Amino acid sequence: MVLTSQRVVQEVVLGGQTRCYLGSHSILLRAIIDVALHVRMSAKWTDTTLEITDKFSADTAIAIENLVTLRKLKEDFGKGIPQDPDIAELIQQGRQWSDPRDMVYSILGLWDPAVTKELPPRLRVRLHDSVPNVYRSTTRYSLAHRDGPYILHQVAHRSDGDLMLDGFPSWVPRWDLGTLDGKPHRLSNEFHAWKPWNALVKPKDKCEDKEKDVLRMDGVLVDTVHKITDPLRSTDVRDPAKLLRFIRQAEEIAGSDVDAVAETLIAGCANFFKIATHDDIVPFNTFREHLARLAGHQSPTVEGEENTTTSQPQLLPQALPQGKRRKRYHRQLMTACLWRRFFITQNGHVGLGPRATKEGDVVVVLRNGPWPFVLRPLDDGQDERKYQLLGQAYVRGWMQGEVVREVEEGKKRVGVFCMV
Repeated sequence: MVLTSQRVVQEVVLGGQTRCYLGSHSILLRAIIDVALHVRMSAKWTDTTLEITDKFSADTAIAIENLVTLRKLKEDFGKGIPQDPDIAELIQQGRQWSDPRDMVYSILGLWDPAVTKELPPRLRVRLHDSVPNVYRSTTRYSLAHRDGPYILHQVAHRSDGDLMLDGFPSWVPRWDLGTLDGKPHRLSNEFHAWKPWNALVKPKDKCEDKEKDVLRMDGVLVDTVHKITDPLRSTDVRDPAKLLRFIRQAEEIAGSDVDAVAETLIAGCANFFKIATHDDIVPFNTFREHLARLAGHQSPTVEGEENTTTSQPQLLPQALPQGKRRKRYHRQLMTACLWRRFFITQNGHVGLGPRATKEGDVVVVLRNGPWPFVLRPLDDGQDERKYQLLGQAYVRGWMQGEVVREVEEGKKRVGVFCMV
């Protein structure tokens, strides 16, 4: 079943028994959703969020996530109308639509007037409104509702050409583009880069539209990106030679701290739901050595030079020997690094940033944010410095409230970041 309009979503969530048909066969939608939930929970308790994609396909993984979201919606509405909805959390990634605004309006249509009358006027269904305006208003609503930049994890620019594309500010998620090749996996929710229960908390920011395309948020500058690797592409993750080249690039710019590289390559997590311990990064050395064997003991290809190895390396992960820890490390590395760049900052902090990251970009922790973000400073000659939001980042040593402690000790200060 393809969810193509706001009416279909509303019928599934608010209706009774829904039956799906394929030729002469039929099945209750509830059964499909139960299977999707079982597969999703199986992935949660095994390796990584990449598990579903490996076993099925990227489209199937997205469909499963959307079905699980529908199940939660149906359960919530079975208990009564939610009184404090966060629309952005319920938007289904990769869903097909006949009108891009239905990505938002299909959710708004679920609430009755008793709830929607409390929404800002700009967020109510307005058929004359443009797609950028609808998505911008939804983003601002979520920022104010969560009192933090949680929704901004859905921003992941692939190149300079993505920035300010088609009238969208850089900080607005492009739900209309679906699941384009080049979009990284989300980082874990177990991080708390800016812990919300500290002395830096201020009254809620209403994130009003004082300037339509401008978003101002409090934050702390962590550091400036100094060196970067090439991005790890989808064609690289199963090729031992290309994956080894990415790892060696990371080691080259990071120096001699092997543990820092090993931990960063898995974004500090054993899987999406568990922060990594030392035991989780132990397999790194043997994993890297095995990659070298699979690649035919070849040296990584230098930019502009041909690879002289004639043997065809085996593809991963099938070529990996038995060993749960090594396989788990490999899967988490693919999940964390796919379509990201490994970087090191001017002060020696290593991390992973979005594909669009360049040297000179800055890493910032925004107020109440679970993760840091990479911003691009703009030199537009204005009195107020402006930035473009590139996407979510992992920075080793800055993921569990360290920036708050630095501010409280007077080592860093809170500023206002003006994003366009």
